Formats: sequence, structure tokens, C-alpha cells
Amino acid sequence: AISDAHGNRLTLQRDRSDRVQRLHNGAGRALLLRYDRAQLVAIDYQVFAQGEWATEQNLATYHYDARQRLLAATNAVGDSEHYDYDDHHVILQRQLTGGASFFWEWERAGKAARCVRHWASFSQMNTRY
Repeated sequence: AISDAHGNRLTLQRDRSDRVQRLHNGAGRALLLRYDRAQLVAIDYQVFAQGEWATEQNLATYHYDARQRLLAATNAVGDSEHYDYDDHHVILQRQLTGGASFFWEWERAGKAARCVRHWASFSQMNTRY
């Protein structure tokens, strides 16, 4: 369980693979985390009614490529973000539902990569490091 100084508490339930499967607040509300093999593919809002958990709404859905890189995240109203990576799995672009895109330029590759520039599809953002 996780708690804070104000007495708020979340109880974690784990699946057979020891991954967090459900976080519930003890008051009949929970988040269910769904997996496909090793990947988190969805988060659902649930309520406890008539002795069992029932999904009321999907909050998020995640899509991956064959290399296990996150390609898209979709929220409860169907808005999606999309992501692009280089061959070393380092992020190159994030595109928001509204059309704005964010880009990264890297020095070195893979885990040794260091961001040297971050910019957007709108002119107000262009930072070099």
C-alpha cells in the first residue's frame, strides 16, 4: 500500500508476473492496468459494485511497434499522441493531437545520447543545450 501524511491510501494488487494490476483507494474506485506480454496496453477506471470490480471507462490505451517502442498513447476521449524514434530507440518526435510537434536532436547514440537541441513546430520554442 501507498499512503501520505493526510491518511490517503492506495492498495496495490499484483498479477502473476508481479506487475501492478490494480490500484484501489478502499472506497470502491480503482485503476486497472492491462498488459499484453511485457507492455502496458491500457488503463481502465473501475468501481466496486455487487461484490466485484467493473470497468466504467477506458482512460488510456498504448500502442507499440515490434521493437517495443511506444508509438501512440490515446486518452479517454480518443485524442492521441504519436512518437518517433531513431534506430537506437531514442525519441526524435512527439506529435500532439492538436498538431503541434516537438523534436529532439541528439549527440551520441543509445543510452549515451545527450540532447543538444529541442524545438517545436511553432516558432516560440527552439532551445540548444
